[in-house]
Amino acid sequence: MIRALHVTAGIPSVDLGNCYDAVAHPIASIAMQALKVPLLTIVLSLSVLQTMTFYLRTDYGVSETGYGGTKDDPTFGLGQGNGMAPSGFQSVSALMINAYRRLGHASEFTGAWTGFLFALAAVIYVDDTDLFIMASTRDQTLEDFFRQTQ
Repeated sequence: MIRALHVTAGIPSVDLGNCYDAVAHPIASIAMQALKVPLLTIVLSLSVLQTMTFYLRTDYGVSETGYGGTKDDPTFGLGQGNGMAPSGFQSVSALMINAYRRLGHASEFTGAWTGFLFALAAVIYVDDTDLFIMASTRDQTLEDFFRQTQ
């Protein structure tokens, strides 16, 4: 589609490494509240993750000592394998992409059949993200486009 429009564009592929383990709980709480998750559910699930003790399991058995947080020194992240982690990360991702879009980084397209105008900022699959960036004007120089992309 970009080639047909003859517009300078880029699609950076971004990998959010350790995505579930790197989520800050205050941001996760705000994101889930914005999606109307009950506050008690958020407080309960995040406080359990902050004070839980984790043990490693291998072919040699379960580790004798665990690691985890306390109320004074909590552990953050959503936890790999946690049933709430995908939806929690999705809520944080929605905040990030909306902030990205509000900064003007969404690309506008017109539907071929309907003629509707829609904005597309990114496509996300778990921690792999493709960002859509189009030149702000048709005569934008490559140097300016690279600065816009950065």
